[in-house]
Amino acid sequence: MDGITLIALIITIIVLLILAAVTINAAFNSGIIDTAVNGVVNYANAQNKERVTFEDLHRDIQDIVKKIEDYSIKENIDYGSSENGKLKFITKILGRPKPETNDTIEITAVAVDDNENAELTYTLWWENEEGELEKTNVVARAKQGNPVILTKLGLNNYTTYKCKVSVSNGEDEAISIEDSVKTYCKGLYCDEGGNKQRICAMCNNLKKVVCKTCNGLSTKDCRNL
Repeated sequence: MDGITLIALIITIIVLLILAAVTINAAFNSGIIDTAVNGVVNYANAQNKERVTFEDLHRDIQDIVKKIEDYSIKENIDYGSSENGKLKFITKILGRPKPETNDTIEITAVAVDDNENAELTYTLWWENEEGELEKTNVVARAKQGNPVILTKLGLNNYTTYKCKVSVSNGEDEAISIEDSVKTYCKGLYCDEGGNKQRICAMCNNLKKVVCKTCNGLSTKDCRNL
């Protein structure tokens, strides 16, 4: 009679139980279970570390942004503005001696206005004999946002002057912070029997230049201007 007898079924179950026991024992002894458990734990730890890392990164980014904002606020210097703040200088005025001269200063200024089409009038203020700044007749005009150059003539050799600039849009006026600038020290030097001009800023504040060509030994006219 074909089929599985009760004895064969019991034997099969016993064999399966033995194989299961051997497999489970091998799994525990070989560390497979520990490895799996450790893998789960490590994965969970990695997720926590990643979360902490992103939180730290976010916090660091926020700190950087705040520092940049604080720095920008500190660097937002008022170079001169009107009472309502609509008209203002966007940089410090810049005074420079004109090259190859000892009596001319050029002052660069630029201001902006809320009205993008505004025409601005710049007026130079210069130091008088009493050391006070007073308005001059040196004037320049330009559209807002465009720089202008104000030129002051007839100055003394190697001398420091104070100055400032006022700007107007016809209604509002702004006055720049003061600046100081020094004219060049200009001298003559002899060259093959002739005189040529040169610029010298190394006269030790004595406003006299020793001719480097002849070391002051020439009988020709090598005096400074």
